[in-house]
Amino acid sequence: MEAGPADPKFLDFLKAQNDYTRPVLEPLASPRDKLLARIEQLDNAVPEVNAPTVAGDYILFLRSDPGARSASLMVRDAKGSLRTLLDPETFAGRDVHANNDYVVPDFDGTLVAAGVSLGGSEIITIRVILAEL
Repeated sequence: MEAGPADPKFLDFLKAQNDYTRPVLEPLASPRDKLLARIEQLDNAVPEVNAPTVAGDYILFLRSDPGARSASLMVRDAKGSLRTLLDPETFAGRDVHANNDYVVPDFDGTLVAAGVSLGGSEIITIRVILAEL
């Protein structure tokens, strides 16, 4: 295996493994497809919440709604009011993906620094947002 595809013995080994495995897995194709469809259905049923952070009277978190291309920065105050602080898609183009790379609130949560990158770039633009409702 260390020689990689240049070694004919290695290629023969991979072919033999494939020939053995294919007939074992082939009968599972139909149940596997049904299971995958159900997993995809459940995966897109509810929003995904990540990176909750408490700062002062605020809870900040990233939320990905079903079908969304990226997570939005959300804030919930002590009274339970919820709003979107930053939707990175507002900075994205039609064919350009945008991402919230990090969120850093100040101590009391009134200001939040959010790093947004476009198109998978490692270049991040810092946005400072007033979190007060």
